[in-house]
Amino acid sequence: WSDFEAAFRNRYVSSTTTSKKFEQLKQRRQKPDELIINYCEEIINLCREVDPKMSDSTIIQHLLSGLNTTVRKE
Repeated sequence: WSDFEAAFRNRYVSSTTTSKKFEQLKQRRQKPDELIINYCEEIINLCREVDPKMSDSTIIQHLLSGLNTTVRKE
């Protein structure tokens, strides 16, 4: 029974967690008073949690999509 339970958790709980992390990643925006380094670190961590093999170019797209417009213009 314990083997079944472990396999079930690995299969379904991890995919649910990944889905939640992906939603967080899609919705994450830099807060007005948030340092850019803190924002970047969180986005990179979320990207790695969603897909440890995510390409740098995809990570950069996620970073840019949530960046404050004032920062993006500089």
